[in-house]
Amino acid sequence: MRSVTPLLTLLTLPLATSTTATLHRRGSDDITLSEEGYTTVAPTAPWVTINDEGQPAMTVTPSMATVSGTSTLDHAAPHDLTASVYTWVTWGAVTTSTGAPPNPTAVDKKTGQGAFSRCYRDGKGDDFAPFCRPLVNSSLLTGTTYYVTWDPDYYKPLATGNTTVEIAIRLDYLNQSTDTWTKLDTYDRVPARWGFWPLRLTDAHLKSQRYNNATITLLAYSRGADDERNHTAALPVTFTTLGVDDMAPPPVPRGATLLVALPVALGCFFLVLAGLFFWHRQTRRINLGNVMGRSRHGYTGRRERGGGF
Repeated sequence: MRSVTPLLTLLTLPLATSTTATLHRRGSDDITLSEEGYTTVAPTAPWVTINDEGQPAMTVTPSMATVSGTSTLDHAAPHDLTASVYTWVTWGAVTTSTGAPPNPTAVDKKTGQGAFSRCYRDGKGDDFAPFCRPLVNSSLLTGTTYYVTWDPDYYKPLATGNTTVEIAIRLDYLNQSTDTWTKLDTYDRVPARWGFWPLRLTDAHLKSQRYNNATITLLAYSRGADDERNHTAALPVTFTTLGVDDMAPPPVPRGATLLVALPVALGCFFLVLAGLFFWHRQTRRINLGNVMGRSRHGYTGRRERGGGF
């Protein structure tokens, strides 16, 4: 059976920002700082699904099950939320990396549909609480929708009585002309209990630069009020674009594509070759009359020109 948690308790997994071994107050097996110094997420850690309307749908808690004596993980999170070893191919070179799971992104950029891990991050001794993702000093690529995630429990003290706390995302960037931080954008508010905001990056976020140093700040408001209740520390990140050196080469034609393209290419080649051959043959043809002259008897000079004395 799938374990579903009410929407009010949607949470996101904490990040490794302290030197303590255990970073999750719910259980020491959910998220830890490994000996190599990167964040690891347990396969049984809860995760949140986002529906095709870009809103949190449910919280799923994986569980271990034994079938015919073999242990299996039921309702496991997507690979990118928990894996610590990744393999990718760039220009034919296979690279394997070990480290923290990547910053969560939407599967569908238009609707924001996807999933992210949940956490507790109460802020004790943590400068960047309640942020979970993206990681501090991450490089975020344009053309991608990232989930900015936080701990909803962090805002419960502000929700007194019937007050609903809402969160707005503010972006600032380092203006290279003035060397000052300048507001880039502020997005619509969402309920703090959601624990996430889908941040879609475009080329406009680069401000005509290849890289753009930026910060993300969470602004808390009471619903219907314009006065800011509090704001978090500015989380430093870098906006950038996928460079030419990072882009994969175009795919090699295969199958039916190759069967069509190869004969067409060879046919064009031989047509051009034949055309050049006949054109060259025509231009190299020599008219013997031009070589021998007009008269078989030769040219006698003045007598022929004048008709004699």
